Amino acid sequence: MRIFKIILLFVITSSFALSSPFLKIEENYSVFNFTTNQNESKNISIQNTSKYDVFIDSIVFVNPRFDLQFKLSDVNTTIGSNSNHTIQIQDLISKHNLTYKNSMLVYFTIPSMQTSLVELFRVDFKFDSPSGLNEITQNKSGLELKTSLSEYLQNHTYLTYKDARTEMFSDIQNVDGWVECVYTGRKIQTSGIPDINTTHFNTEHTWPRSLGAEDDIPKADLYHLYATDETANSKRGNYPFGYVVSNITYQEGNSKLGNDKNGTIVFEPRDSHKGDVARSLFYFSLRYNNPNSFLTSQEKVLREWMVLDPVSDREAYKGEKVYAIQKRYNPFIEYPELIDRIYSISTNEDFPIEQKVKVSTSEVAITDVFLDAFKGEYIYPIYITNTGNKELSIENITYDNHKSSFIKSILDYTSSKAIPVDSTVKIEVVLAESPSPQQLNTLEISFSNATKYEIDFTRIEYNSVEEIKNQVNTFYQNNILYLFGLNMEGYYNYEIIDLFGRNLEKGYVDNKSQIKLQQNLSNSIYFIKLDATTRSVILPFQVIE
Repeated sequence: MRIFKIILLFVITSSFALSSPFLKIEENYSVFNFTTNQNESKNISIQNTSKYDVFIDSIVFVNPRFDLQFKLSDVNTTIGSNSNHTIQIQDLISKHNLTYKNSMLVYFTIPSMQTSLVELFRVDFKFDSPSGLNEITQNKSGLELKTSLSEYLQNHTYLTYKDARTEMFSDIQNVDGWVECVYTGRKIQTSGIPDINTTHFNTEHTWPRSLGAEDDIPKADLYHLYATDETANSKRGNYPFGYVVSNITYQEGNSKLGNDKNGTIVFEPRDSHKGDVARSLFYFSLRYNNPNSFLTSQEKVLREWMVLDPVSDREAYKGEKVYAIQKRYNPFIEYPELIDRIYSISTNEDFPIEQKVKVSTSEVAITDVFLDAFKGEYIYPIYITNTGNKELSIENITYDNHKSSFIKSILDYTSSKAIPVDSTVKIEVVLAESPSPQQLNTLEISFSNATKYEIDFTRIEYNSVEEIKNQVNTFYQNNILYLFGLNMEGYYNYEIIDLFGRNLEKGYVDNKSQIKLQQNLSNSIYFIKLDATTRSVILPFQVIE
């Protein structure tokens, strides 16, 4: 069992109704459509619906997956009362035709109240691929995607072996009357199937005939046939592909035969053909179910070659020509990024299960000034997002339940509350009106994957808002935090905490008026926690430089 301690830090010092949102966006729960591998942008309008100025500290998209890339601009800004501000999402790029169900956490501060909060919005980005495989691959991954592609590849239009070779030598690999060996680079002039005795050219079956390509249909499948020099074709034989590191017995045109690091005899094609080999074998394995398990030992290396040697214009041309004949795409030529969404081509293994959650905030510290202002109940939201790849559930929520408890109840909570992948649930914590002084409660959330999170709710004792303001003023400049009016006995330790509850640094303080921080802080709101023998205090400070 793993227990993660989450420190959710908020200093709340004024009276306002948090049950009504301060912010809203018109795009909430909207779906925006984009195209894969294109630089996109989107504006999101944030409206401050309150009577207070609001400072946007940060915006976090909690659960992007499969390399969704973007950057945000115009985030750290103040939005006046009942005003709007536009946040720009720039350089938004995805190579995958997926719908990203984004939980967007907006962290903001109300400066006049020395208060930091977070609200949740939902914005979905749907990406479509221009490839001919978009419809059958949309929002699929793992075994589901692999099965879909395998079913698509069945029953392709096929030629006789002679006709397939004729197409290859006369058109598909023919450039202005010349055909080049994919292994050595040697060229011959031909307009059809060449005479092997005079040209010494042959046809390479990337998937060896003796290991599953002997029957008529796979033998003539153009996606794995290539023109080759006779000697290179013979030397390759039915050996697997790999990196040659020793005992080289053949080498020409940067292709070679020898031993890999494990002592296995392998054939290594020149770099310009490595990706072609990988995409041919991945196709063949999907189409014919990895006969003789020939792909299994090579898959790791071939995945590397997919990246090392991307689809060239010449390979894309071959893909178009073969598609016109066989009426099926090679998925890894047409849409090579799909390989990232399939865990294993050669086996039926799927992605390992990952059950992960992200919590919106960390230690909750609330002043008695805030509690007294409400004269009743306050509902504190905690957002929990499933950032893994499998549904999980909240099995139990417990807290210290006694007469002077800081936490009064949990609203609308039922056991086994499911959290689907890429979704967020809200836990609503009702705080008591008048807990005893220095009351500390721990909220423990247990999940179905045996993970537990502990969230500490702490009451900070003050008599009034003015006491907080008059007691200590904070000011940050040039990496130094100044503390004016601090009255604490003895020396003390400090911690610097950001809005996400992360401890950025800690140290020991012997100067009562200023602290030289160990690192530069970017513009945002932070908190300093001071611990002395007689008391503790948590104070916000703002960095604007």
